[in-house]
Amino acid sequence: MKTYRLFLVILFIAFYSCAVQNPPSGGPINDNALKITRVEPISESIEIDTTESINLVFNQMLNPQNVKQSFKIYPEIDININVIGNKIKIYPNDAWPSGLFKIIGSKKISDYYGNILSEPIALSYSTNTHMPKTEISGTVVNFDSTKSYV
Repeated sequence: MKTYRLFLVILFIAFYSCAVQNPPSGGPINDNALKITRVEPISESIEIDTTESINLVFNQMLNPQNVKQSFKIYPEIDININVIGNKIKIYPNDAWPSGLFKIIGSKKISDYYGNILSEPIALSYSTNTHMPKTEISGTVVNFDSTKSYV
């Protein structure tokens, strides 16, 4: 009976010591830019429910530390942002604004390797039955073509 227990203890130690307990090391460096692969509902959708969530799906897992402060809603309202893996869920505290509203996301959103978005996010939605299309035109006074304006 003692030899049987000794055999089980040795077998248990052997199996336990063989298990990989850390993530695998090595491989190529991930320097691919973070990209949006899917937006639900698509941008410029009309008749959005006033409590419907906007879901953004990315090509890589997101670092949730910098996501929440990277979004602005115009007109400004209080929103909630949840990050789960490679998905961001944006929804209003109370309701989306009546009519046209825009969701702007900065390029600071990143994955765990520090790769940021290749371009900022700009989404438009309407809770009405139409999407207003307007254009602003004019000239810029005191414009200097030798300078860069950001």
